Amino acid sequence: MSYNKSPDDNVYRVFINKDRDSVEVICIGMERVDNKIEGTYSDVDELPDWMRERLAVLMVSRTQPRTASFNGFGRRIDENTFWVVQP
Repeated sequence: MSYNKSPDDNVYRVFINKDRDSVEVICIGMERVDNKIEGTYSDVDELPDWMRERLAVLMVSRTQPRTASFNGFGRRIDENTFWVVQP
């Protein structure tokens, strides 16, 4: 899987937990140690602007079959799970 990104870029797993009304963000990348975005949010509106913008694009994609990655944005894994590429 390629996202056309440099090795220093981070990818975030974003899970929108509708049962708990929360958004869980986990960083996957080389720079994750110093990451301040990781955590649980009570709403999508609390996410950084760049992440909300990418999620908006990914949310309009289909859930089945699993989507290909959107260059520079990430990928929709299922109904509530996304991989989001940091700009």
